[in-house]
Amino acid sequence: MPKISHPTELKDAEVFLAAYTCADQLTVLWMSEHLFELLKSMFSHSTPKKKILKVERSGKQRWESADALFQGMGPLATASALMKVAYVTGTISESVYSSFEYIRAIRNQCAHSRKEVSLSDPDVLILVRLLANASGVVIKETNRPIRFDHKDHDGTQVSLCEVSWGKAAFIEACLRTIGALRSQHFDRIGLPSKAEQASSGQPAIRSKSKSEGSDKPQPESEGRSR
Repeated sequence: MPKISHPTELKDAEVFLAAYTCADQLTVLWMSEHLFELLKSMFSHSTPKKKILKVERSGKQRWESADALFQGMGPLATASALMKVAYVTGTISESVYSSFEYIRAIRNQCAHSRKEVSLSDPDVLILVRLLANASGVVIKETNRPIRFDHKDHDGTQVSLCEVSWGKAAFIEACLRTIGALRSQHFDRIGLPSKAEQASSGQPAIRSKSKSEGSDKPQPESEGRSR
């Protein structure tokens, strides 16, 4: 039986452990929302801190925080808009942008379907293959269950479960996208990546993105399409 294992070096590693053990639909909604919040936090962090001028019909003027762009009905409040702007401004690479688009498409399949969606469904599996190719997933496609062996920092076993190739590939692609996103963010703001820190013996520098805090973003199953 194929077997995969991931280190728990992320502060929010429990998110990914839960992703393997919960239903496919929830896995997609949870991880896509986590990725979007991470992108939003990093994009906001790397852009100049300027205020936005708002002029009302009466002529009254006021300056608002640029955070309003990412909230409510703001122009960058949806994943679709934010991904495109992040890509055309050079914040993320073409490969990361492509991965985000495939993840968003899979997310919309799960969020707007009236029936239960599986990552092994033929129409979803087409998108998973495209995502796997774009993000460099190395897990060979198979119809057999894939065993996931999860171990903590001290080497003790935390969980053991079996998942489909579609689910394993989707989660692996999300993890790779997160790694690439963080690496590009460090490059953009002039900080060494984790690989560079390890080779130089420097202590790891964690991104101060909001998505790495204790509050885990919850999936949106309703509302406007991302």
